[in-house]
Amino acid sequence: MNLIELYEAQRELDAYVGKNLGIDINAPEYVQKRVFALKVELAEFANEVGWFKYWKQSHKMDWKRAAEEHADVTHFFLSIGASRNYDKKVPELSPFVWQDIDKGSLFQKIMDNPLTNVLKWKAGFEHHIALGMKLGFTIGEQKTYYYLKRQENFERQMRKY
Repeated sequence: MNLIELYEAQRELDAYVGKNLGIDINAPEYVQKRVFALKVELAEFANEVGWFKYWKQSHKMDWKRAAEEHADVTHFFLSIGASRNYDKKVPELSPFVWQDIDKGSLFQKIMDNPLTNVLKWKAGFEHHIALGMKLGFTIGEQKTYYYLKRQENFERQMRKY
């Protein structure tokens, strides 16, 4: 999965957010807040997928909401990577190597990952993309949902969300 175009798209959004808020979006404190936000969004994604809700027999995953939550996590992975200039070290991902891992283990691996260096970030992002594939989202669909959410995020900034 080539990331170059996605990094640039995310940098544009991050630059707009930083300018709109009058902050240096790449300052370490804001990058660390995005790491935290990624984990929050991952929890929201897990809640929507419901893989851990063994007690809830009536749970049915809403595909559209799951795709939107997945896109939120993608935004934060890209934003963290772009802020740390990982595009120079990780121009693409290989999520296919993680296909044999079950959904729960992939969620847990991402949640436990501190994303403190390029190798951990890359593994986490690959787990995330592999998870989307396990749920039935092609890489193309994952990119499409990312771009749809990106547009929504621009619009939210314009509305002072």
